[in-house]
Amino acid sequence: MNGVNKVLDLLKKKNVYICGIGGSGMFYLAKFLYLLGWNVSGVDIVENDRVEELRRLGIKIFIEHNGSNLDDSIELLVYSPAVSEEVPEIVKAKKKSIPVVPYNLFLDQVFSELKRSLLIDPNIQKALKTSQFNPIYDIDFSNVKVIGVTGTKGKTTTAMMIYHILRESKKNVGVVTTVSAEFCGVSIDTGFHTTTPTAQMLASILQKMINNKVEYIVLEITSHGLSMHRVEGVPVDIAVYTNITEEHLDYHKTWEDYANSKARMIEMMRKGGVVVLNRDDKSFGFLEEKASKLGVRVVSYGFRFGTILATDLFSGEDFISATIIDRDTNINYPLRIGIIGEYNISNALAAILATKELGIPVADGVYALCSFKGVEGRMEVIQKNPFYAIVDFAHTPDSLEKALIAVKKLVKNKGKIFAIFGCAGLRDPGKRAKMGKIAYKLADVIVVTAEDPRTEKLRDINDQIIEGMGKKIVVYKDVKPTKEILNKELVKGVKVVVRFDKDDISSRRAAINWAIKSAKAGDVVIAFGKGHEKSLCFGTTEYPWSDIEEMKKALVR
Repeated sequence: MNGVNKVLDLLKKKNVYICGIGGSGMFYLAKFLYLLGWNVSGVDIVENDRVEELRRLGIKIFIEHNGSNLDDSIELLVYSPAVSEEVPEIVKAKKKSIPVVPYNLFLDQVFSELKRSLLIDPNIQKALKTSQFNPIYDIDFSNVKVIGVTGTKGKTTTAMMIYHILRESKKNVGVVTTVSAEFCGVSIDTGFHTTTPTAQMLASILQKMINNKVEYIVLEITSHGLSMHRVEGVPVDIAVYTNITEEHLDYHKTWEDYANSKARMIEMMRKGGVVVLNRDDKSFGFLEEKASKLGVRVVSYGFRFGTILATDLFSGEDFISATIIDRDTNINYPLRIGIIGEYNISNALAAILATKELGIPVADGVYALCSFKGVEGRMEVIQKNPFYAIVDFAHTPDSLEKALIAVKKLVKNKGKIFAIFGCAGLRDPGKRAKMGKIAYKLADVIVVTAEDPRTEKLRDINDQIIEGMGKKIVVYKDVKPTKEILNKELVKGVKVVVRFDKDDISSRRAAINWAIKSAKAGDVVIAFGKGHEKSLCFGTTEYPWSDIEEMKKALVR
C-alpha cells in the first residue's frame, strides 16, 4: 500500500478523493480539508444529511462505487475502515500509483501536523474551528482529572466501578462509556454500537461536564477511538488497562498493531500521571516498556503480583467475593459484589487501584464496590427461576469462554446451558470458528443466529461458526426440535446446534424465543454479543433491537 509523506503539509492543497465520505469521521475530515482549500470529492453508498451538507459546500459526491468516479486529477485517496479495499476506486488508484491511505493512518499524519501548527498557523486554526474537526482542542481541562480506561474486555465495567467508587466517596464525577454518559443526574445515550463517541459528540459531553463543575471524568476509550483520534486533545491523568487480547484484527491486522493503538493512551498523559496495568495479562511487559520510555510511573494489580492483589475468589449464585490485599500496607479486605463472573474481580482490582492513586483509601474502594449493581447487558440476569435467563455482551472467543465457565456454576439438577450467539459481519472472520469451538466445548445447546451481519449473508457466517465445532453435534436448520426431541438428543451425549439463518431481525428474535421455550428448570439460557446495544444491523440499516427487552418478552409469551 502506498503511504503518505512522513510530514504532511496541510497547507499544500491537493486533490483528494474520500471513500466513505458520509461517515461521521470522514465527513469532518472532508469539511476540514475543503476549508483549507483542498479539492475534495468522494463516494458513499447511501444518501444522508452529512452528504447533503458537503454537497452544499460544492463537494462532488457519488452514491455508488465506480472506477470512473476517479478522474485524472486525483492525487490522494483516503478510505474509511468500513470500505473494502476491493472497491473499484481503490483498485484503480493502486494501478495508477495514486497514494491510497486508510483513514486512521491519514489521521496520524494530520494530527502530527496539527500539534506543530495549531497555535502558529491561523489558516489551520480557522479551519479547525469552522469545520469542528477537533473541538476537543477548545476544552479547558485544567480543573478536572481524567481517568482513561481501555482494554479488550472489561472496559465498561471497570469504568463504571471507578465512577461508582468516586461517587460513593462524594466526588463530583462524570463517566463516558460505550453504553452511556452520566453526570450530575444526567444520562446520555452514546450510540448504537460499542465504540468511543465521535470527537464532536464527546466534546459536547465533556464540555457539559466541565460546565457542571465535575472534578473527575472517567472515560472508556476503545482502540478505534484511539486509532481514529476521537480523543485527541484529552489529557489523561490515570491510564487504566484491563487486558489486550486478540480482537478487532479485521481492522488492526496484528496483536502488535492493536496493542500499539491501545498504548496511545499513555502518550496522552499529563505530567505526573500514572499507568495502572494488569500483571496477569500478556500486555503488561509491552505497556510497561512503553510507559518507561515516556517516563510515566506504573502501578499494577493481579492475582499473584502487584500493588493490589486478590485471593480466595468465590462465585455464588448472585455474587462474587474475594480477599483484597493492599501490598503497601499488607492489610486484607473482604470484598463481595452482587454480580456474577469471577473475571470481574480483576476489573474490581483495577478500579480500586486507580481510585487509590486518586487518594481514595483502599478500604473505601472495597466498601463502595459492595454496593455496585453491575452494568446493563453485562451478565445481566433477567430471570433466576425456574431457569436462568441472562444477557451478556461477550463477543470475543476469550470473553465467551470466561462467561460460559462462569454460568456453569448456575446450572442446577443436571440442567443444560443454552448459548445464543453469532458473529458480526465485516469483522474479524478468524474468530468465528474459534467461538464455535468454545461453545461446543462448554455449552450443551448452541443457538447460532445474527449479531449484526451487515452486508454478509447470515448463513455464511453461521457456517463458519459451526465449522469450528467438534463431530458430536446434530444440527437443526429449517425444522427446529421440540422440547421432547431436544431432550432425547441430549441424552445421547451430543451437542445440539440450532441455527437461524434468515437475513432479518426475526432470526435473532426466533432464536431467543426458541431457547426460552425449550429450557426447563435448572437450565441456563444466555444470549451473547449484543448486551446493552439498541440496534441490529442487516445490510447497511440499523434496526431497533434490544436483547434485554426481547428476553423479557420471550419469558412472558
